[in-house]
Formats: sequence, structure tokens, C-alpha cells
Amino acid sequence: MIALSLQRSLINWSSMPAGRTDEWHQYIASIKPTYDHLIRLAGQVSGMLILSESESRLELLLSMPRSLSEQAEEIKASLLRMKPPMVGVDHFQHLLSSALKLTSLASTLEAQTSCGTDPSKTHIWHGALAETLDLLKCASDPWSGLQPVQFEGCCACCTH
Repeated sequence: MIALSLQRSLINWSSMPAGRTDEWHQYIASIKPTYDHLIRLAGQVSGMLILSESESRLELLLSMPRSLSEQAEEIKASLLRMKPPMVGVDHFQHLLSSALKLTSLASTLEAQTSCGTDPSKTHIWHGALAETLDLLKCASDPWSGLQPVQFEGCCACCTH
């Protein structure tokens, strides 16, 4: 059993991407809190989309300590204050793009809360959220602790 555990840990370490410098690790350490906040916000927006057909969405939005758009603006501002190293520029662009998409989506969701939801718009919102989640998957780095929200295989129906 110990040999099997040792073998698995060696396989995991051997599959770690080469070229991870101290500069990369410092960048990841600085970006991780913002990345985690972005992931939580994506989850909250997903929840709002699930509730888009119900009347309780307005009550839920009003009971939140900070609105979705406030949180999205905070994340965007945090990212705009950062200057990524050359090794992290592509990664950073994925995060910034996903933050901009979530900011737009959160603002739209909040604006539509009081007037009800048009089913044709929810389809667009689901597409925008899917694009954002794809960007977050691109920005994930499991070796550094950056894990995306995974919705594959999940079911929102309590009968399954």
C-alpha cells in the first residue's frame, strides 16, 4: 500500500509542468485570492440563473451583503491593479476576460430582477456564463491550487 501511494505521488510530481519558476509561484500566490473570489462569484451567478424562473431571486439578491455587481467590480478593480510577470500574462488575460464577462452578466441579472425574466434572455445568459467558465478552466492550474468550478456531471434536480 505504501509503495502504491509513493508511486502515485511520483507520477503526480512527474506530470507537473516544467518551467515553473519562482516568478510564477509568486504570481500565483498573489492572484489566488482574486481567482478564488472569481470562482465564488461564478457560482453565485450560476445560482441566480437557476433561480431565474422563480420569484425568490429578488429576495435573495436583496438579502446579500454585497450585490453580485459590487463583487464583480471589486474583482475587476483588484485585477486591474495587478501587473503580471511575463510568464503570467496569458493566464492573467483569461482571468481579466472572465471578470469582465461576469461583471456584465451580474449587472444585467440585477437589472432584470425587478422586471422579470424573458426566457430568450436566459439562454444568452447561460451562454455568457459558459464562456466565462471556459476561460476559468483555461486559467486553472491544479499544481498551484487554482481549480475551476466544474458543472459537468452535476444535477440540479433532486429526483436524480
